[in-house]
Amino acid sequence: MQELISDIGAFLASVFWHWQAWAGGTGVGGAVVVGIAIFEHLTGSNMGKRMYISIIVCAFLFGAFFMAWRDEHRKSLDLKAQLKAKLDSPEFKLLDGTSVWWGPRDRDHRLMMIVAVAISNPQRPS
Repeated sequence: MQELISDIGAFLASVFWHWQAWAGGTGVGGAVVVGIAIFEHLTGSNMGKRMYISIIVCAFLFGAFFMAWRDEHRKSLDLKAQLKAKLDSPEFKLLDGTSVWWGPRDRDHRLMMIVAVAISNPQRPS
């Protein structure tokens, strides 16, 4: 429950900061205000204060929610790309406990060597 409350708080903070950017007249937020003004001018009608505020609040909230989602979506895509890069390039390691034995073979006097190793790939589950 504590984690859920923390996540909700982080989401609301992100929405708030995106709302501030939109309400400051930057980007699409300013375009919404200009769009309403152009619509009023072209139609020759004046929107009521309640309608004007409703459109602004809905458009800005939608924009803030979308931008908060977009931030997390891009982080997710970056993390997936990093994970894929790690999984596509395995890293093998020799574990401790490697043992080597060598000695001559009796029949043809060649050197025989036996190596016992354990190989691990920490990048991928085994």
